[in-house]
Amino acid sequence: MNPILELKGGMRPVKNEGGGGGVSFPKDFHFHVSAVDRLIERLTEVHRYWFSADHGIAKALVNVHYKRVVPKTGRISVLLAEQGCSQAEAIRGAKFETWHDADGKAYHRHVFTHYVEVETIARTLKQLHDFKSVLDTCFKGNVEYKDTEDVKAGVRDAGQFSKTMFSRLLKDVDSVADFSIPKDTTVFVGESVISIYDLNTDTKQLMLNFGVQINDDRIYNKTTLRLTLDEIQKIQKKAPFLISMGVSDINTIPPIDEQSTSQTDLPLFASTYPKPNGEPIVGVIDTQFDTKAHFGEWVTFENRITDRAIQLDHEDSAHGTAVSFIIVDGPSLNPGLQDGCGRFRVRHFGVATKHGFRSFEIMQEIRRIVTANRDVKVWNLSLGTDAETSENFISPSAAELDALQHEFDDIIFVVAGTNKRREAGATTLRMGAPADSLNSVVVNSVAFDDKPASYTRVGPVLSFFCKPDVAYYGGDGHLSDERIKVYNGGLLPVAVQGTSYAAPWIARKLAYMMHIMGLPREVAKALLIDSAADWKPLADVTRMGYGIVPKRIEDILLSKDGEIKFFIFGRAEEYEMRTYQLPIPLQNGTFPFYARATLSYFPCCNRNQGVDYTSTEMDVRLGRIERNKQGKYVVRDIKRNRQGEEKSLSNLEENARNELRKWDNVKHLCERIPEKRKMAKDRLDSDFWGLRVITKERVSDGRRNDLAYGVVVTLHEINGVNRIDEFESACLANGWLVNRVNVTERVEIHNKAEEEIHFES
Repeated sequence: MNPILELKGGMRPVKNEGGGGGVSFPKDFHFHVSAVDRLIERLTEVHRYWFSADHGIAKALVNVHYKRVVPKTGRISVLLAEQGCSQAEAIRGAKFETWHDADGKAYHRHVFTHYVEVETIARTLKQLHDFKSVLDTCFKGNVEYKDTEDVKAGVRDAGQFSKTMFSRLLKDVDSVADFSIPKDTTVFVGESVISIYDLNTDTKQLMLNFGVQINDDRIYNKTTLRLTLDEIQKIQKKAPFLISMGVSDINTIPPIDEQSTSQTDLPLFASTYPKPNGEPIVGVIDTQFDTKAHFGEWVTFENRITDRAIQLDHEDSAHGTAVSFIIVDGPSLNPGLQDGCGRFRVRHFGVATKHGFRSFEIMQEIRRIVTANRDVKVWNLSLGTDAETSENFISPSAAELDALQHEFDDIIFVVAGTNKRREAGATTLRMGAPADSLNSVVVNSVAFDDKPASYTRVGPVLSFFCKPDVAYYGGDGHLSDERIKVYNGGLLPVAVQGTSYAAPWIARKLAYMMHIMGLPREVAKALLIDSAADWKPLADVTRMGYGIVPKRIEDILLSKDGEIKFFIFGRAEEYEMRTYQLPIPLQNGTFPFYARATLSYFPCCNRNQGVDYTSTEMDVRLGRIERNKQGKYVVRDIKRNRQGEEKSLSNLEENARNELRKWDNVKHLCERIPEKRKMAKDRLDSDFWGLRVITKERVSDGRRNDLAYGVVVTLHEINGVNRIDEFESACLANGWLVNRVNVTERVEIHNKAEEEIHFES
């Protein structure tokens, strides 16, 4: 086995070399003035609604329905534009709606909600009327591609509009299908956490405008609050446009499905159980913990249930105790899952009982707990909801996890993928909150035959974000040997199953990589996902994510003799971080390697933006160096990703999201290794390979400079020759700093650092 190499010092910041350019249209472009008539009709209805009466808000909310899923550059730039305010600033939400083409095939299209002055709507209506007049007068109602080129060249009259304004207006009206007034149609059944559109207004005052009086303890932030059913119905009646999303606040915990095991499975007695000695601490946020458990010395417990009148019993602590047991000493009862990570201490916070929990209170507690325990880097959260997550917005609890992981750049959450209740049968259910957290590592469960568990729920989230991230063994079956064995505070161990018991095994591995190996979370997450994906085609992404994580930690931290694995950790100092100096070994003028790469980063997210949830997009390109038609050196990406390099791709945003994982915070590129006839790659225009990490933002607010990333690259030598020494020497000769990640040495360093030093008096 080969050690992983850490490369430093070779990535260089590069400013965006591309220009904005003018509006261009495809050669088969055709537009008819009747589309403008339709938009005028629909926007007139919207204007009449907001102009006719005082609706209790300062401006107007308008839905813009696009014809397809659009990139940032595909949004309207002239319609509904306000002076002194960018279009991005006016957007208050984004969602997808399902549409059907002429053949009946379903597809997604974007709907953006804008918050603008009523006068802006009137001004846009005048623009549309004027534009219609120009189309009728100058183009006889039809515009073709040649007409757009003639206008740009100045040989075709655009009436009262400048060349640029004509093209921008034409692009806008061609991309928009409809205008409407937002209206929430959610059927609420009880107390719920709702989100309202951000209207730049004090939340309490806004609620008072519609007859609802609430205290600060029911306001999580200016757009998220907890309301009773009566209050929600009052809002829906007086301001049907105000609520952007909502979820039930009452979450029940399914009964624990457990079986007794034989007495031979008993763990060590407390009297002989080893005492903790400086092992890393993993945070657990769960139900209560049984402090009488034989491993109790390894767990620091705090009951965070505020209502002290609640009488707690064994069932209130069984789930949480079992989760903490796996983290402390899971392999002792499950030798088939021995991971080589040793034992861990646990800091356990009991935030729920067997009766369930309130999402609103859980969000508040998690923030308080994480903020007060900054020494804890890995947090396990095996609580989840029965209700399916929405396809159009992230749950409030998941959004809070994402916000914390962006705010604190050294923590990571491991979240259980939630279980399908037995009575659901063969029904396919989307995962429950907070398993829709993008920045967290979400873990689904597989049986010991490596197939998805019978209780598995599915992704993606927000219609296209890849979740779960990975899968691991959580037990599945009626027999004890088919399940995970745990100690949950009873007299004997029990056999359990569920994603709750798969997630802690992944928390152990991340804690080992981050605490003992000293790896940044971005690299640890990338290594975890890279090891799960390996060289295999992704088989069942919606249930298993990138695959099953290897059992042994060394299978994550080492590579095969015929492979070279290295990682680069850095920060996005500019639009692009680049190196064209990766000295991949040559043999007879060719590169005898297949390659894969995994990128991980933790972006800032904005729940109010709906499906456009992530604020920053990172992309990775890896491959040989070649000269393009302009004579510039470029990377021929192993996945042939040319996103952003060809204007024609601007119409393929949905493909970019689904196939190239655009906006996902994990990117995985992998060449498929054939079973026969493995072929070396020809040298192109350089003896080196290149690596590019490209960063784009929805709103330019400076977040990019704070964003860290981790890239893991694996090279597979086609003949099984071990070339790691050759590669390491070449890296050193080309200005790279190279560190071998030696597992044994780092374990010794960690143990030495944790030793207590006693000074003689």
